Amino acid sequence: MTMNLSGKKISIIGLGKSNIPLLQFILEKYKDLEITVRDQKDSQIIKSKLEALNLNSINYIGGEK
Repeated sequence: MTMNLSGKKISIIGLGKSNIPLLQFILEKYKDLEITVRDQKDSQIIKSKLEALNLNSINYIGGEK
């Protein structure tokens, strides 16, 4: 059974070691998703990680601790 995620909005909880490969896999397989990463870390840290991974099209919400 396959899932059709085309055009869907999804959220990734946490930008740790295991979710980075998941995020890259999802982006390769589904080009038209709206993805938001949510993490407790400060938004600037999340932004820097995404930029370093060349994932600039991803939305993010930080914890602002």
